[in-house]
Amino acid sequence: MEQRFLRGVMVAVAAGMLLGTALWGQQPGTKVQLSGTVQDGLGRPIADAVVVATAAAGAQLATAATDAAGHYQMTLPAGEAVTVVASKPSFASSRTRLSAGGPVATTHDFQLGLAPMQQSLIVAATGVSTPEVQLGQAVSVIPPEAWQTTPGVTADAELRLQPGVQIVRTGAVGGLTSLSIRGGEDSFTKILIDGVPTQRVDFGGYDFSTLTPGNLDEVQIVRGADSVVYGSDAVTGVVTIASRRGSSVTAPELNTAVAAGNFDTVQQNSNLLGLWRRLDYGLSFDYLDTHNALPNNKFRDLTYAGNLGWQVAPGTAVRLTSRYTRAGAGAPNALAFYGLPDDSFQRQGETYSGLSINQQTTHRWQNRVQLSTGSVNEMFENPSPTGTPSDPSAFANFLGNPVTITGANGYSVSGQAILDFAGAYPSIFNSDTLRRDAAWETSFQLSPAWNVLGGYRYYNERGLNSGEQISRHDHGLYAELNGGRWNRLFTSLGVSRDWNVRFGNSTNPQASVAFFPRLGRSGWLDETRLRSSAGTGLKDPSIFAEESSLYEELLSGSGGADVVARLHVQPIHPQRSHNFDVGVDQYFAGDRLRASATMFRNTYYDLIEFVPTSAFPLLGVPPDAAALTFGANLNSLTERAKGVELELQGRTRSGWRAEASYTHLDARVLKSFSSDALSPSFNPSFPTIPIGAYSPLVGARPFRRAPESGSFRVGYEQRRWVVQGDAYFASRRDDSTFLSDANFGTTLLLPNHNLAPAYGVFNMSGFIHLTPRITLQGAVENLLDRSYAEAFGYPALGRAARIGVQFALLAPHRW
Repeated sequence: MEQRFLRGVMVAVAAGMLLGTALWGQQPGTKVQLSGTVQDGLGRPIADAVVVATAAAGAQLATAATDAAGHYQMTLPAGEAVTVVASKPSFASSRTRLSAGGPVATTHDFQLGLAPMQQSLIVAATGVSTPEVQLGQAVSVIPPEAWQTTPGVTADAELRLQPGVQIVRTGAVGGLTSLSIRGGEDSFTKILIDGVPTQRVDFGGYDFSTLTPGNLDEVQIVRGADSVVYGSDAVTGVVTIASRRGSSVTAPELNTAVAAGNFDTVQQNSNLLGLWRRLDYGLSFDYLDTHNALPNNKFRDLTYAGNLGWQVAPGTAVRLTSRYTRAGAGAPNALAFYGLPDDSFQRQGETYSGLSINQQTTHRWQNRVQLSTGSVNEMFENPSPTGTPSDPSAFANFLGNPVTITGANGYSVSGQAILDFAGAYPSIFNSDTLRRDAAWETSFQLSPAWNVLGGYRYYNERGLNSGEQISRHDHGLYAELNGGRWNRLFTSLGVSRDWNVRFGNSTNPQASVAFFPRLGRSGWLDETRLRSSAGTGLKDPSIFAEESSLYEELLSGSGGADVVARLHVQPIHPQRSHNFDVGVDQYFAGDRLRASATMFRNTYYDLIEFVPTSAFPLLGVPPDAAALTFGANLNSLTERAKGVELELQGRTRSGWRAEASYTHLDARVLKSFSSDALSPSFNPSFPTIPIGAYSPLVGARPFRRAPESGSFRVGYEQRRWVVQGDAYFASRRDDSTFLSDANFGTTLLLPNHNLAPAYGVFNMSGFIHLTPRITLQGAVENLLDRSYAEAFGYPALGRAARIGVQFALLAPHRW
């Protein structure tokens, strides 16, 4: 009932916004004056900038130049949907889509970033469009053009090159692909596709293995907690992924690309983009099929996506987005540990849809309403046991082949591990999650330099796996103040209050500041920016964590609610973080070179882990509870991550560009009450070395977090062709084999420290326009054919090469 009521309120608000703006419409055939200012990212006026307005079909309607104060003015048809672009040499152009006329669409201000560094307007950090140079948070941007030459068939190829970001893919293409920022868990980063949250209620995180790059636009990455604007999941950062819009082209565009390569890889992508009167449209289809290099490792992915925008009235726009993916993959398991592939496979369907209404109520006041839904349906099946029976009994487990496992730390073991357990086959696991979000956000410009933002958010999520079903909802309020003084000092202050029906209340503050002690350009040394941010984040537990919590264990047992009340046991609550960073950016040579350094320190506390009953007294759990369970999930784990992020970007006038990043991460487990922490395992071959079989020990690093990682990219671009090479590396990492021998013993465990080998991968890619409508593309991943594994035991692909061609059936002339 409450959910239906809230949805009704949101729909009523949206309808009122649409009706209100419709009443302001102008009569066809009349003319209006469009005016505004053009400024740089620090709010300084740009003189002699050119502002051009074009109709949906590409015809030029008007042009104007800015005066010494950065002001422009032009005459346009009232109610006409137009694209307006402001540009000037040495600055990045800025584009907007609007309907001229009415009281709110007769003015529009532009802010231009510096072209060499491709500075963007960032929405992900504060919720409002803010020039990158004004932000105190550490951010990075993947520009739309990066996807044209990406060497990978999935989007993680670009994401892994960003500072502070680590990607781990279990094996080849289609393997579980997780993203972590600054040493946090892979579920601690908020991932949004066209504003729709993608977090899964069952596992808690997002699997990037099914995200193909065919229709992707700009991606913004915020490193640091952002739970004020985004609520749950934004513990270590936010990644906002946008799909291509028809408003990004000046004329209708229809293109299709086909590529093929070794491992029987076929990739196909088609896009239809354009404008029709007040409607902009972007439709796409992606197809990927590969056999990879291992048996039972085929992967197939089909994605249909749509992005439709409608300029309902001057100042009011409606946007509908949807992305549907269906994928299937073989799951051979850790071949390096078993010596033979399992016969398991999985199928997955994902749907993310959103409806947003943006209204520029007055020149200073803007409102937005968004409704979205995300669902994931997964089926994992093991058709039959694989391997050799451990003994002749009817309940024998099944072992892999004899193998020798050698870690990067020099330790080695030999034997056979349990691959499949005794039981009924086929073994099938189903998981279904559904999340619905509703949000209202309002922003008001207090003055040209200050803006206040506020909003309300609500979400309801349900999950089902292995017969366990959980439903919960959360809602919250937030407010944020952003602004600056003297074109040098910029700050942001915010706070949010969230109420969760299962876990109670949570308050999260956030603040950031950016300061320019040096402005202007003089010789080699240009602007200097100092920045810092701090805040807290929260992450709701996953279904897996909840269903095995002490509260749920007691609630489902004998006595149920009476036992919970008598022992005063509370549900597990959200996981939390404290985040702080400080950084400096120095620009050189007319802003064609930028060097950045950021130091960060994060504490992740109230993390959830499975605690044995022997640890209950240490955590203040009533002794009576220990007699009713064998153990349960509790908020008892604490981790700390600190480090440094370095970044260098440069471009030359002759077409060369280079980017490099390096991250040093010192992550440690500070407190743990898991079975491994209380009673570490010991391999008889290494009797003096404690081993965390399933979780890291206190004082050790979290598993699969490289203490040293980095990337490098160099490219050369001309009018008709582009070529680039990129490389990324990760140092040795702590990990576990997670294996049991035939007797459920520890003889196949290796010491955790530096267990996973370091690796480095080099890629090449590029394209050439043979004609204005035909483009030849090529890419080679792992050019040096290195053997490596991002997840210990799961071999990654060797050299993978592809060549393809793109046909632009409808497209503007390129040269």
